[in-house]
Amino acid sequence: MKTARLIFAVSLMLPLSLLGAAEISLKSQKWLQCLAFSPDGKRVVAGNDEGRLWVVEAATGKSVVECKGVVSAPTAVAWSRDGRSFAVGGWNGVVTVREAKTGKVQARWRGHRENVTSIVFSADNQYLATGSGDDTAKVWSVKGGEPLLTLEQGDEYDVTGVAFSPDGHQLLTGDG
Repeated sequence: MKTARLIFAVSLMLPLSLLGAAEISLKSQKWLQCLAFSPDGKRVVAGNDEGRLWVVEAATGKSVVECKGVVSAPTAVAWSRDGRSFAVGGWNGVVTVREAKTGKVQARWRGHRENVTSIVFSADNQYLATGSGDDTAKVWSVKGGEPLLTLEQGDEYDVTGVAFSPDGHQLLTGDG
């Protein structure tokens, strides 16, 4: 059985099986903060702590897009379920939605007072949930960009995880 590795920056390796070997070098000495596979598994979006954001081919490591206009170091990324866009949460609490093929900004929202720690699209791509170091989780309208719901954690812990149920009717949050 073959084991493949995707290598981001210098220190992160993800073991994958049955795919053959691929090495991805982002030509950066900074820490990788976030990464996610596209729904079809063909691309990876990754961001580092110097504010760089890339989309690369998962099989070859070839850079497809280096995103411009990143306003804050990316701290969380997630692909839409159809793979046409991805969302990025930043160190400054800003949420950005980008077109996957070009990296062009489709929307940018302010709403968290601290870093975005987690981000996820609903199954129908209509909503985006974010967790933050400001002890809140928010549910956003992807089309309108407004926060539809803000959940206060009620303790001193960051909201470190968010997940929609498969039908999109429930939201899980985690803290730590």
